[in-house]
Amino acid sequence: MEYFLSFWEKELYERYDLAVIGGGIVGVNAAITYKEQYPDQYVAIIERGTLPTGASTKNAGFACIGSMTELLADAEENGWDPMLKVLANRWSGLRSLHTKVPAIEMDYHNWGGMEIFLDGEEEIFQVCREKLPAMNAALAPITGHAETFTVCDEEIEGTGLTGVSHMILNRVEGQLHPGKMMAYLHQKARSKGIQIFHGWTVVDIQTQSDGTVALNGSKGEVIQVSKAIIATNGFARKLLPDFDVTPVRNQVLITEPIPHLKLKGTFHYHQGYVYIRNVGNRVLIGGGRHLYRETETTDAFGLTDEIQTYLEDFLRSHILKDINFQTAHRWSGILGVGKAKHPIIEECMPNVYSAVRLGGMGVAIGTLVGQEVVEAIQV
Repeated sequence: MEYFLSFWEKELYERYDLAVIGGGIVGVNAAITYKEQYPDQYVAIIERGTLPTGASTKNAGFACIGSMTELLADAEENGWDPMLKVLANRWSGLRSLHTKVPAIEMDYHNWGGMEIFLDGEEEIFQVCREKLPAMNAALAPITGHAETFTVCDEEIEGTGLTGVSHMILNRVEGQLHPGKMMAYLHQKARSKGIQIFHGWTVVDIQTQSDGTVALNGSKGEVIQVSKAIIATNGFARKLLPDFDVTPVRNQVLITEPIPHLKLKGTFHYHQGYVYIRNVGNRVLIGGGRHLYRETETTDAFGLTDEIQTYLEDFLRSHILKDINFQTAHRWSGILGVGKAKHPIIEECMPNVYSAVRLGGMGVAIGTLVGQEVVEAIQV
């Protein structure tokens, strides 16, 4: 039999009371929460990439709870009360994030989230406008604002948008820097004595007869820990093949700096499937997967000409019309979605817990999900 770990390595790795698989926003918050509750226990985070691999450092940095068209579509599909429960979790998650990461450390700005309605989309805008009083009344106890949503057509001209007839402001939304956010959380985890192992891919998890959990690595490594949390979101099916978590890819691009850029804040279009924001004097745009669901239902990173062309055309038509811009960088991230919008937090096998299916709202609910999975653990 071939052994892949030395005696010294096994002694180091197998001392852990908790191993968190996945070093993204859910995993690192779960590790920090657990360590704060049980300071004498050993905690490790195991991350397959140099950086969190899925979406935590690849998302667009939207601190959002949902646009009107998204929330109304959700209410139509799942019911008004379930939609409000999901929304309340997003708001609670954002509040929790602010308690973990100071605004200055993640470059947070509460500039609001604007949903745009293009010329010719009068019907859907009027539906949203009619539902505004009911939505605001339902959200008031959650957000603390009498009017979370307001029509702000008068602000369209100042944004530089073209071909946009209407705009609805969500006053509680903001933007942040995902890389800075995760760097701060990882530093915080290390300061508490949490070990973060990079470059190790866990391919199988099994609970042993003595109750310990065996983690099997892609290179043949096998270690045993007392408990484990699976926080791999879009890649959850690799370890939990029967779970209702479907990986989907979102593509993003960002421009070179644009002198005198008017655009400021976060912007949503078509139920949030297209999203735009400024990053300083650059413009970021992402999404479009609703147009190519078959190719974008994947856990493979990559770019396609179809979506990249769509995003650039959207910029030229509505965001930066008559402005010569150059694309500086392109990338993609992997989300975890399912038939339901709530995350799966449960003991999926003895002493192994899941914290997956963020539904594209990792920034909003990731901190909360990390805390809730720790509440589910029996110590």
